[in-house]
Amino acid sequence: MARNRKHRNKSFWYRNRGWLRVVMILGLLGAGLGFAYWLSTMGAKNIDPYDYEYEVVSREEAQVILDESMALEAKFLDMSALREPSEEDMEILNQAIDKQEEYLSALGGYDITATKRLENLRTLYQDTAAASQYASSLEAEREAMAFETEEDFDQALSKFRRAAALQRNINEEYPLSNRRDMGRLTRLERKVMELRAGPLWKATLKAESQATEATEKSDWEAAKTHLREAINLQKELNQEFRGLRYADVTRLSRLEVELASLESSDLHEEIEAMVAEGKAAMEQKQYTEAAEKLRTASRLQRRLNQSHRHSRFASESIANEYEQMAADALSSELGEEILKEIAILDQSLRDRKAWIAAEMIPGLYDKAELFRENYPRSTMLTDDLLLKLQFLNYVKEDIPMLQERILGLLLPISEDSDWFMSRLEVPQALYYSVMLSNPSRNKGDTLPVDSVNWYEAEEFCQKVSWVLGMPVRLPNKTEHDTAVGSLRYVDLDLISWNAQNSGDTTHEVGTKDANTEGYYDLLGNVGEWLSLDSALLGDGEAYVAGGDAEDSVDVLADVPYVIDNPRRRNRMTGFRFVVNLNL
Repeated sequence: MARNRKHRNKSFWYRNRGWLRVVMILGLLGAGLGFAYWLSTMGAKNIDPYDYEYEVVSREEAQVILDESMALEAKFLDMSALREPSEEDMEILNQAIDKQEEYLSALGGYDITATKRLENLRTLYQDTAAASQYASSLEAEREAMAFETEEDFDQALSKFRRAAALQRNINEEYPLSNRRDMGRLTRLERKVMELRAGPLWKATLKAESQATEATEKSDWEAAKTHLREAINLQKELNQEFRGLRYADVTRLSRLEVELASLESSDLHEEIEAMVAEGKAAMEQKQYTEAAEKLRTASRLQRRLNQSHRHSRFASESIANEYEQMAADALSSELGEEILKEIAILDQSLRDRKAWIAAEMIPGLYDKAELFRENYPRSTMLTDDLLLKLQFLNYVKEDIPMLQERILGLLLPISEDSDWFMSRLEVPQALYYSVMLSNPSRNKGDTLPVDSVNWYEAEEFCQKVSWVLGMPVRLPNKTEHDTAVGSLRYVDLDLISWNAQNSGDTTHEVGTKDANTEGYYDLLGNVGEWLSLDSALLGDGEAYVAGGDAEDSVDVLADVPYVIDNPRRRNRMTGFRFVVNLNL
């Protein structure tokens, strides 16, 4: 009861607030639609031509109006046949047009014949009115062409301008006239532009020629003056006559380069003199002075680049080159010292005096690191040299063992060659000792390394060359052929692991008989990467020689050479190496 009493105390609006909101929303929607309809009635309306009220007269009266129009037209044509139409004659033609318009209105609607006649009368009027100007325009054009033939270009330009102006007036004032000709106006205006541009073109060519003559006489100021004149004239041609043959962006660019080169020639000569002094100081081992000269040359070159950017002497790469030369000069003393020590280190390694090398390597490595830290822009010590010292520092204790194992594998390829080849395919134990990794899928210390790509084989050769102090690389095709030797009367099962005896897997290196040249596994076991020195190879190609354990005896008898992708890893591909022992 209390709840009902409380509800009764609320007002009518409160109790019915939901319904009232709905009613209010509907009311607003209705008002909006009504306002939109009212706006639509305020716009343009479609007019039915049948609802239009014409002042219609009888056909007899209309015919009278037409006859009057035709009589006026005939009178005009008769007079115009006898003489040039006068203003009075034109007024008669104008009356004929008015009568035709009156006739069309009297018909009370659209009539195609009457409308066509009205258009013809208007065209006749505009043709007649434009005839005099058109004749004058043609005469002006003929005179202009005669003056042009006589090379009186000022008179020709004046006449072509008059011809174009008259044609332009006809096009604008008499759009129905048959004398209206936009193509002719375009042609005349182009002729005007050509006659305007011609003298400018001759003037710019003359200025360029004068600049060349002044340059040959070393009259630099005169040459600059004439070049500026030629450039300004060419700019005017490019801006105002873009559609003509005289506009030439390439020529303007060339002239600007020549001017900028002349303006910067003094500075360029100063730079070259500074570089020459720097190089002379370098030869005399006056490195500090050389660095200062070369730094100055670099600064001057950058100034030239900024102030004469169009000059042929402007070059950011040259500025960088001088700066690099300055860095090399500053670092030369220490760099030469390090390079001399590296040469001594390599000789010690070649002489197999590993104890001397082991003592030198740590200090030399520290020197090289300090050099790179103090002279980061210097090119005297390459990245390969730093990698070499880093690697030798890491394996310095193992160098005697590595040299003994590697040199013990070598056999001469031929009597007249300084290169010696490894008797065995590189075993996994040796590969790991040098590379500190083993990519092989068929693991085993005495098994040949497999699944190695060409780039990893090359890296192995480079590191072995660091250890020996001698050149090391992959064999080439000729060396591999020489090492294989003759296969006549050879039992391939005795010297190779092949598809008939291998079980389709690799085996320990050197477990088959050596061939007649003393090499093991040149055929079968794993295929071997060769160097990229063959003219038959394209980009991204390398030879794999000798076949593998999955190849038949018949395949191996042909000494297979397969072209492969040097990035490819194959569980049947390894390598061997060659060393130049007579460096």
